Amino acid sequence: FPLSDPSGIRVVDTAVGSTCSLITELMPSEILSSSPALGVLLLGAIAVDCRGFDPSLMDVKYSMRDLVACRKLFTALLRADDDAAPSVPLRSPAEQQDAPLPLLARVGGATSMRELSAHLLAARYDVSQLTPCELLRHDYKEVHVTDGVRIGVAAVCITAKQLLELSRRSKDSLQG
Repeated sequence: FPLSDPSGIRVVDTAVGSTCSLITELMPSEILSSSPALGVLLLGAIAVDCRGFDPSLMDVKYSMRDLVACRKLFTALLRADDDAAPSVPLRSPAEQQDAPLPLLARVGGATSMRELSAHLLAARYDVSQLTPCELLRHDYKEVHVTDGVRIGVAAVCITAKQLLELSRRSKDSLQG
C-alpha cells in the first residue's frame, strides 16, 4: 500500500512473535478485506511464528500485539465474504488457538489456528514435490573467495541415493 512518507516506516518490537503482525497493524482494514489472499498469507505466517497461539508460549513466542493482529485479520477475512460480518472479539490465547478459522483461511483443511500452525510447520519440511534442482536451490548459500572463486553449499533433506534416483526419474520424464 502506498506510504505517504517516502523515508519509510521502521517498527521494532522484540516481543512480537511475527513481523506479519506488525505489517497487519500498519495495513488499513479495507485493503485486507479487499485482498483476502494477502490476509491469508499474513495469517499463515502469524500462525507459524506464534505456534498457533499455544497459551504456554505467551510472552515467549508471541505477544498481545500478535493476538490483536490476528483479530484484525479474522475480521477482514470474514468481511471479505460478507461486508456485514461483525468484528471478531479479542480472544485469550487458549480461545484464539481453537477459534474457527474464517473459511478463506482454511488452508490444508485446517479449521483452527492450532491446526493451521501444525499443517504449515509440517509442510515446510515436505520436499516431496521438489525437483533435484529445486532441492539444491532450496538452501543454497554461496561465498565469494579470492580471485573470483565462488563456493556454493546446499543442504538437501534426502540421502544422496534418493537424490540420484530422483534426478534419474526427472531426466527420464523429460525425455519420455
